[in-house]
Amino acid sequence: MRESILSRPSSGLRPLIHFTAPKGWINDPNGLIYYKGQYHLFYQHNPDSTEWASMHWGHAVSNDMLHWEDFPIALYPDSAYDKDEDGGCFSGSAIEKDGMLFLVYTGSVHKNGILYQTQNIAYSKDGVSFTKYEGNPVITKPESAADDFRDPKIFLHNGKYYLVIGGAIDGDGKIFIYSSDDIYNWEYNGILYSSDKKTATMIECPDFFPLDDKWVLVFSPMGNPERKKGLYIIGDMDFDTYTFSPEYTGEIDRGFDYYAPQSFLDENGNRTMIAWMNRWLWMPYGEDHGPTTGEGWRCALSLPRSVRLMNGQLEFSPITGLCNIFKRRNKLTAEIDRSNPLMLTREAAMRISVEFTEEEIPSAVLNIAITSKSSLLVDLLSRKAILITGGKSKGVIVAELANTQKHRLEIILDKTAYEIFIDDGYDVISVEIYEDYNDIELSVPYKKAVVNVTTEY
Repeated sequence: MRESILSRPSSGLRPLIHFTAPKGWINDPNGLIYYKGQYHLFYQHNPDSTEWASMHWGHAVSNDMLHWEDFPIALYPDSAYDKDEDGGCFSGSAIEKDGMLFLVYTGSVHKNGILYQTQNIAYSKDGVSFTKYEGNPVITKPESAADDFRDPKIFLHNGKYYLVIGGAIDGDGKIFIYSSDDIYNWEYNGILYSSDKKTATMIECPDFFPLDDKWVLVFSPMGNPERKKGLYIIGDMDFDTYTFSPEYTGEIDRGFDYYAPQSFLDENGNRTMIAWMNRWLWMPYGEDHGPTTGEGWRCALSLPRSVRLMNGQLEFSPITGLCNIFKRRNKLTAEIDRSNPLMLTREAAMRISVEFTEEEIPSAVLNIAITSKSSLLVDLLSRKAILITGGKSKGVIVAELANTQKHRLEIILDKTAYEIFIDDGYDVISVEIYEDYNDIELSVPYKKAVVNVTTEY
């Protein structure tokens, strides 16, 4: 395994506790699975450049989802259905069958100016070396579907295998569902979800899983009129008719940099999610992917987070093992006012927990300056948490506070990566901020306030 994350060199912009590839470009996490006693993480990867091109599947393995060992590349774009500088081995997922590890992925190629995206299989007996199935592709798009047809997520339900695949028909985002008895032969069962031209012109990276007594559909919408990047829908599923009945729609993360999330079950059966922590240039404030090219790497993945269903909606929190990363812990209660802010020493990687009741903030406003130009503003009157970022990463992100009198902010800072969990995951903000950072300052505009703060680093 790699050395303990916090013992690695801290020079440059590379995060310490967020996953990055040894070199080159990465984007979507793929094939997340707990297999033969270890966690396997695959990811979209260009090992030869810090720019997106010719997608491979990178591979890493971990015992705890936090300390990762880099494994050989799992999939190369070397077949007729995936060899393309402007395509390759696109996103997909993994499943275990008869002790073997199966990967299902999209092959993307252009031929005579036409885009062909097909679903393909690779398998492994040891979880390290993968063989592409000689019968690939196993799925081609429905006749009416657009050429964009990708990102299969496989799951097992009542002894049968299913795939959900993202795409579109006539400019309207769709999620298609397929079934199989053996993983190799697939039957098209219809459209699981239609955007009805309200949420997406095309859908990427769908995920579909049971949680408690409900089913949850997750996807990344392209062309969303509100420019949202990750949605979830909670509802009921009838596998006899392949009918999904939505009940509640929510946003996975309010931040600029949380895309293509994929979930899986950890060793204890808990639903866990990881996403790409960067943005495409069509997204809000998308100017570039960050100034890390000179260091030979580009983009990171989010920390793993636990997913739970609470009061009819999803809530998220960092996995419990995160506490083992940090070696030092300090707790304090501070009284602050306009002329006496609380100053916290900024470490390269740290976690800050801020707890308070609404009575303890008489001004109803708490400001947390996390960099020299970026602040988290907590407004208790509007019940909003507003992240205002400056510099090259400038923008405004608005999240919701829970309807309670006691609040808790959990802020994970890791060089350029910031993940903010509001009221125990009632809402979340994930963002990359490429700015110099100073000490962290907690202040209020007037009157005295009391905050309880825990720092870990």
